[in-house]
Amino acid sequence: MNKIYALLLIAVFAFVANIQAQTTVISGTGAGSFEGANFAADGWIAVQGTAAANNNLAIGNAATIGFTPTNGTQGVFVTTNGTSRGYNTGASSWAWIYKDVTLTAGQTIASMTMDLFGNPGDAGFDGIVAGISDQTFTASISTGASGSMGVASVPGLTIATTATSNTFIEDGNYAAATTRTFTFSAAGLGNASASANKRIWIGWRCDGSVG
Repeated sequence: MNKIYALLLIAVFAFVANIQAQTTVISGTGAGSFEGANFAADGWIAVQGTAAANNNLAIGNAATIGFTPTNGTQGVFVTTNGTSRGYNTGASSWAWIYKDVTLTAGQTIASMTMDLFGNPGDAGFDGIVAGISDQTFTASISTGASGSMGVASVPGLTIATTATSNTFIEDGNYAAATTRTFTFSAAGLGNASASANKRIWIGWRCDGSVG
């Protein structure tokens, strides 16, 4: 049976230099919070294949994503048809969205927080990944899509870590919407001494085996 995985970004991307200085680059209520009609309207760019053959990401309301968002009225869900939740466990592929941001100099502690709901059913192989790259990088729907997820699975992308059985992919089973955090390394931010233009990535990964 195809599993369901829906996600919503909340207080999304905060960079903290110390307890006195914090910059929220993407918030759960402002630009980039998935309250638009589609990804482009909300400042995100999708990199994904044809629906059905490849699992895709889409924006939907609470009824579609399966839970009431912490912030706003909409979230992101995994789909094979663009309208309902679910994924093709036999499709070895990525579905990506990205947003370009500018990081403040010296704020080198970074995290991304999401509400997650569902069960990808294949721990360490299927689930949500977050990362950061230079703005010249474009992810592929196939590179790094198979096998266990690791730190070097997607060359050019610095993968954020999360507290799961596999450090580099959020693969938990959440019967109710659960807040989860991804942590980014200071080396990947590149803003220790000067501001940096970076590209934030969120990806749904299915390795094409079980689910």
